[in-house]
Amino acid sequence: AVGQPRLVAGGRPGRASITQRVAGCSRVVKVASSATYFDGVLQGNENYHDAHAKNVQPLNDQNCGMYLTRGAWAIKAKEAKTILLEGVMEFQNTTKANEIFVTEVETDTALLSNGPVSEYTVRTFVEPMHPDPEDEFRARPDGYWPGYVVVAGATTKMKVYVEIRGQDLKIRDELQALWLKVKYMTYGPHGRVQKSQHVILPLKEPEPLKEPLQWKEASSEYVQKSTTLKRLALPTHLLSTVDDPVEVVKKYALPYSQPGDIVTIGETPLTAMQGRWRHPETVRPGWLARLACKLFKPTSSVATSCGMQALIDLVGPLRIVFALFMGVICKLFRKPGMFYRFAGYEANLIDDLTGCIPPYDKFIMPGPAEPEAVVARVKAETGLECAIVDVNDKSHYLGMVIVASTDPTLDDTIKDALVDNPTGNAIEQTPLVLIRP
Repeated sequence: AVGQPRLVAGGRPGRASITQRVAGCSRVVKVASSATYFDGVLQGNENYHDAHAKNVQPLNDQNCGMYLTRGAWAIKAKEAKTILLEGVMEFQNTTKANEIFVTEVETDTALLSNGPVSEYTVRTFVEPMHPDPEDEFRARPDGYWPGYVVVAGATTKMKVYVEIRGQDLKIRDELQALWLKVKYMTYGPHGRVQKSQHVILPLKEPEPLKEPLQWKEASSEYVQKSTTLKRLALPTHLLSTVDDPVEVVKKYALPYSQPGDIVTIGETPLTAMQGRWRHPETVRPGWLARLACKLFKPTSSVATSCGMQALIDLVGPLRIVFALFMGVICKLFRKPGMFYRFAGYEANLIDDLTGCIPPYDKFIMPGPAEPEAVVARVKAETGLECAIVDVNDKSHYLGMVIVASTDPTLDDTIKDALVDNPTGNAIEQTPLVLIRP
């Protein structure tokens, strides 16, 4: 829980150990035919999510080539007083020649809740899953993490258990999500460097929408080209790397849709599902970022050295220098904002800290990767037209970005439907919108 002492990975949980509880999970969780993370089945396609996550790693990274995936996770038990989470995370040595030690692993957690969290306790247990048969590298009953060498190009895994205990059934109603922070120490030719990985795990699903559905007419104050237009904002659980965007649409939008409807997905929630978010502790601002950020208004997402460095890591320093030069020239001719056009797609969509709902307000959120492929998948598997959108609070047409859509001829309709931002920009947690022309 928030404020609880940090636990060394492998710290034993007390009375009944977490590993003993896992042995009885099969009697607690009934897996449905469409099994999900909430049904106790490990979710999180590492090839999909971590490929996107690696694309936002810094150019001047000092991680020596060691990467820890966010892994696959599931809620393995939900009882009256206990929630048990299980995940498998993988260390990947991406170097071609260096052996890298993983000498220490420790975890920290924070709960997100609708009420006080002081009555809850959170315990973690980390179990090595090394491929070596030697006893010295196997899981120890005392939870100690033995130092381990990952050779060049190789991987090793660890299983992480998180146990949440509360007093009564309120645990299901109040708790929204768990933020797991894993810190690990690397050692090798690069020296000794501490690295971290962050995993967001939802704990609660929203209640199904009740009839009659709350469709909203598009405001005549904003609509420019459409005649009749209805919108339905759809609440979801807190989306993260345990989610696939197509499955989210199937679960939360498809049951309320009819032929001809359009579904939109917020670009930031898609970034969250792809795992492209970065904690500022992983950003190391260089001289270019420290100087360039001072040229922007304080409200800009690149007005901080970390925000600017995150953008540099995505598009490269040469493009940023060119965009800055052209932006200054255009501003002299009274054409402001041209930096974002020359810096490209990522500059328009990146959000700095506090730009998203908790706990993503603690992370830098770039734009999503391969949005065209995402909308194509949604249409192929659901039959719905789909768009990825970035809508500002009480926006206007110029401030709205349709990142990708399955049918560009519907872009004006989508803008008319979303220009007054029916989903809100606060804690509404409605990343999907159904549009009925």
